Amino acid sequence: MHLDTTKKIDRTNNSYCGPLVIAALLGRSTKEAALLVRMRTGKNVVKGMSADHIAATLRPHGLHLKHERLTKTSRTYRLPPPKHCAWASVRDGKVTKSVGPTFAQWLRSREHANQTHLVDVGKHWVLVHGRKMVDTYTDGEWLFIRKAPHRRRRVCNVWRIFTDSALNGERR
Repeated sequence: MHLDTTKKIDRTNNSYCGPLVIAALLGRSTKEAALLVRMRTGKNVVKGMSADHIAATLRPHGLHLKHERLTKTSRTYRLPPPKHCAWASVRDGKVTKSVGPTFAQWLRSREHANQTHLVDVGKHWVLVHGRKMVDTYTDGEWLFIRKAPHRRRRVCNVWRIFTDSALNGERR
C-alpha cells in the first residue's frame, strides 16, 4: 500500500480523527471522508467513529482491516479503572485492570513495521504508516513516529490495513 506521506491532509469542515484517518488512506479531504462515512453508515453527523464504521467506509475502496492481538499488562487499583481501554476484573475487593502497552511501547514492539496500522489510543484514532504517523494532534501533517505527540497514551486496539490484492495473496 502506498500513501503520500509528504502531503498534508486537507482538513476542510471536519476536524475529527476518524474522518482524518479515512482521508489519509483515500487521499481525499476530511469533508469528502465525512460524506463517505455518512453515506455508508447512515449517520447524520460524523463525530465519534467505531472501527466498524471505518471498515465499512474503506471496504468499497479495496481496503480491509485485520485486528491484531496486543500484549496486555496487569495492574491492581483500589479505585475502579477507566471505562475505555480497560479489561477489568474484581478479586478480593481489589480491581485488577489489564491495559495495553503505551503507544511508544507498541511502536517499538510491532512486528510489521513497514505496514499501515490503524491504532486506537483511548477513543482517538492514529494512522501509522511505516515510520510516520498522522492524526488530528499533528494537524493533518505526517510526522516521524519518534516525534509522536501522545507516546504515553495506552493502546486499546490495533488493526493492520490491507488492500484487496494483499488480502487475496494472504488467503492462498
